[in-house]
Amino acid sequence: MKGLVGSAVLAALLLVPGVAAAAGSGPYSAEIRRTAGGMPHVKARDYGSLGFGYAYAYAEDQACRFADIVVTVRARRSRHFGPEASYGDLGGQTSNLSSDFFFQRIRDARSVERLVRRRPPLGPTRAVRATVRGFAAGWNAYLRRTGVDRLPDPRCRGARWVTPIRPIDLYRRFYQLGQRASGVALLDALVAAAPPGAGPARAARFDPGALRADLDGTGGMGSNGYAIGAAGARDARALLLSNTHFPSGTDVRWYPLHLTIPGRLNAIGAALQGVPVVNVGANRHVAWTHTVSTARRFAAYELRLAPGDPTSYVLDGKAVPLRRRTVTVPVRGGGTRAHTFYESVWGPVVVRPDATLTWTPQAAYALADANAENFRLTNQWAAWDRATSVADWRRKAARIQGNPWVNSIVADDRGNAYYGDDGVIPHVDAALLARCGRPKGELLLPAAGIAVLDGSRRAACRLPSDRDAAAPGIFGNRALPQTVRRDYTFNANDSYWLPNAGQRLTGFPRVMGAEAVNLPRTRLAAMMAEQRLAGTDGLGPAGFTLGTLQAMFFGNRNLTAELVRDPLLAACRGGGADLAAACDVLAAWDLKADAGSRGAVLYREVWRRLREAGGLAGPWATPFAKADPLGTPNGLAADRIDVPGALRAAVADLMAKGIALDVALGDVQYEQRGGERLPMSGCPDAEGCFNVLTALRDEQGTYRPYTGSSFVMAAALTARGPRGRAILRYSQSENPRSAHYADQTRMYAGERWLRLRFTERQIRADPEYERVRVTGRR
Repeated sequence: MKGLVGSAVLAALLLVPGVAAAAGSGPYSAEIRRTAGGMPHVKARDYGSLGFGYAYAYAEDQACRFADIVVTVRARRSRHFGPEASYGDLGGQTSNLSSDFFFQRIRDARSVERLVRRRPPLGPTRAVRATVRGFAAGWNAYLRRTGVDRLPDPRCRGARWVTPIRPIDLYRRFYQLGQRASGVALLDALVAAAPPGAGPARAARFDPGALRADLDGTGGMGSNGYAIGAAGARDARALLLSNTHFPSGTDVRWYPLHLTIPGRLNAIGAALQGVPVVNVGANRHVAWTHTVSTARRFAAYELRLAPGDPTSYVLDGKAVPLRRRTVTVPVRGGGTRAHTFYESVWGPVVVRPDATLTWTPQAAYALADANAENFRLTNQWAAWDRATSVADWRRKAARIQGNPWVNSIVADDRGNAYYGDDGVIPHVDAALLARCGRPKGELLLPAAGIAVLDGSRRAACRLPSDRDAAAPGIFGNRALPQTVRRDYTFNANDSYWLPNAGQRLTGFPRVMGAEAVNLPRTRLAAMMAEQRLAGTDGLGPAGFTLGTLQAMFFGNRNLTAELVRDPLLAACRGGGADLAAACDVLAAWDLKADAGSRGAVLYREVWRRLREAGGLAGPWATPFAKADPLGTPNGLAADRIDVPGALRAAVADLMAKGIALDVALGDVQYEQRGGERLPMSGCPDAEGCFNVLTALRDEQGTYRPYTGSSFVMAAALTARGPRGRAILRYSQSENPRSAHYADQTRMYAGERWLRLRFTERQIRADPEYERVRVTGRR
């Protein structure tokens, strides 16, 4: 949907009740400039007006999405959508009723209201408060002007669940995001907690893979990031590549934007839905991105239950009843549903059988969430938007410590490249584990990074604090894994261990992540950086440029194929005449996941079967070696895996679905926009692709993308400020009637980019430039 244009529109705005300029402190007033792809450049004189203008522009594109978010944090999904319906934002596994119970508990406890009342840095700063008030006013002004019955998006037009908001709704949204890798990730486990005999028995079945997937992925999220310093950059002071992997149909879908308060703020990039800051992007001096961290944001406390009473636990030698918190939520059609949570001094009781966290007559487990009291996250994001250097970024991180669950990869125009897991991490060190660790932690800590502590001793086993910690119970900033270099730093959702091919960060507590664990994507990212520095990747002279960063991203290399194609072909050629056609396809394949690559689909189906057949050891002939993370694992274990059998099964599967063995990847992997099929490049993490695209395969053999590369930005920091390119794979708006529903998706399919327009001259020079001023009462 194109932005509003011209003085006639402005006049109409000023006639709308509640939008007209008011006396007193003066009206909110902001300019919304739109450029290609629908990018809103919001310019205002103060933070309140900036929030107003941002909300107005955002509502034009994403009214249905934000209204849905508000319904969620208000705990009203069951009322509007039905209690049993699936809550798709959490992977389709959580019911609306469970979501409502979770968020109603937060509402009844008035957790957010209490945190909002705190003074900074624990509570919102004045700038954040002003922005939030302005945002609420801007959203409400848009609804009044447009009318819910006339919303451009037919999916929520006339819906009763699209309503005005108050600032507390936005603060609840921030709280929801802060717990994404803890309470929200374990939402079902919290709702499932019931005393023995009070609910269906759930057998314990330890599955660290499923547990790590839920916690590390936090709902299908991930990312790659490079920060290139002066020693690695060829045509700039420093560069950055942000390649985020956030799903499209969820509340963490990216929203590109540019926020400006002359003389105070100028940041461009992308924000999480409904968050009036730039979460990943660039300003005049700094460019930054984030990747999902492997650090755990919580610990589990083992509660020793009182004999004969599974709802009381022993604390300092005395039996203490678990606090019962019963919540009630309305449901569609009338009536209510109720649920009781059980809470200890450490936190709420949680049941997760695949982590063997069960509730028996002898023991239960409580969730101690380091982000439960973290309301500093928006202060942190807003402060980082104004960072002037890597050093300034680190000072702001150390002072506020509000980063909830991501790593930071940052470059500055002084030529520095930074990596750090500079977030909120519970203070679980060796001394605490020696004093308070429980036997179950010996299983969970190495497998999933979850510490299990003795919940029967309050003083001895509470989480300690470092002197420089911004809040109790967390590590101080100086204890976290960080490095600053002049060549490059990177992360690809692996642990902090390998921030550069030539550097190791070691000796940190296991709760921060596992050391010497090397994912294929991490390995490829390190290899690509080293080859670029050496100029051996075919992309021109040694060193990084804006162009080579773009080319590296859309290079669509498939690392596992590069490593095993030769032994795979040898096994194929020796497997029988019936495999000859498949062998020819694999031999002719370019080893890429380009949309036009022929052989990528056959390889995907073969590789999936080889991985399954390889079991825990995988299909590798040589396993991973800590001493050689860029050279291992390698080879194909044809001596213990039936490689011809995997080939035959894949061939039979494709033939049964009517898919040619040499089908182009984009013919079966595409984004659907109305009646239009847009072929997509990329492949899953398991294949070792940098350009990740994760898809569900349907019965016809079509790959339906649901997460993977989303907002991608290549930025160069120069003496004149940032320049760069960006693209959003799933486009700016979810409204199927919008002009920006598929435009960037088409560009992405053609491997084209939008120019980052940072200066006033660049913005006004855009061929699709539009401008409108919006105003409203404070």
